[in-house]
Amino acid sequence: MNILILEYYHVFQIQVYFNSQFNNIRTPGDNACFNAASLLYRGSGIAQLGGTARPASVLFQRGFGMLTTDPVSFNNCIFGIYADNSTIDIQENRMTNVNTGIFERNASPFLQNYILNNKITANNFGVQILDATFASEVKVYFNEITVNNTLGGGQGNRAGVNVVQNNLNFIPGRVAVRNNSIDVENARFGINFSNISNTDALDNIINLTATAIPTKTGIRHTSVNNHSTGCNVINQLGSQANFGVFSLAALNTQIECNITNDLNIGFRVSGNSSGMDFFRERDE
Repeated sequence: MNILILEYYHVFQIQVYFNSQFNNIRTPGDNACFNAASLLYRGSGIAQLGGTARPASVLFQRGFGMLTTDPVSFNNCIFGIYADNSTIDIQENRMTNVNTGIFERNASPFLQNYILNNKITANNFGVQILDATFASEVKVYFNEITVNNTLGGGQGNRAGVNVVQNNLNFIPGRVAVRNNSIDVENARFGINFSNISNTDALDNIINLTATAIPTKTGIRHTSVNNHSTGCNVINQLGSQANFGVFSLAALNTQIECNITNDLNIGFRVSGNSSGMDFFRERDE
């Protein structure tokens, strides 16, 4: 991977951040700017805004580490990292009291995107990926995420990892969410996939903690194609009506070797779903 990063220098603009801290990076109105496209990136510890010609830029960032003894890289920010029209490689951060930990939109093509080994406590989303149409692959691996809504605001559709695409029929590179630990407190979903093809959620541990939000779901996929949910462990902590896996209008979806504990419903399949496979061995 280091060789790949060195090659970036010869082709693309690259931004490199090592061992930096970002505290109290906010903006007047806080959540008000969250919904205004022209101001969306304000309040970001790092805002990487690539050009419209792809590929435009690469963000290569490393924090101090994700252990509880490591310094916090991002604290009390609207976004820890906001990236648009870029390729990202973000690793080894602690993020506390952020609205969204890592936000990526319109990932650049050809290169792989990495979100690895981050410990995030967020209000809205730990990781949010929108429109990864052009990316060769997005890897969200080995992160520890808690969504607990400490900053206030409505519950909405908050999630540990949220992956949304605008065009189901376009087949992008794979968005892979694997080996993460996600605690869902004041949020709706552990992992949410919507209107996207070519995704997977594998080997994650998701804890659904009973709070004022009445119903939570460990993994939800809505209007997806060519998706795999495999070998995840989903636990309910406390008494609440929760779902382990909720599949709505899913095509060619593989669900296998998951463990669900103490839930209201383990798996729920709804809508015009076809090609559902609950038993096939997982493709590596």
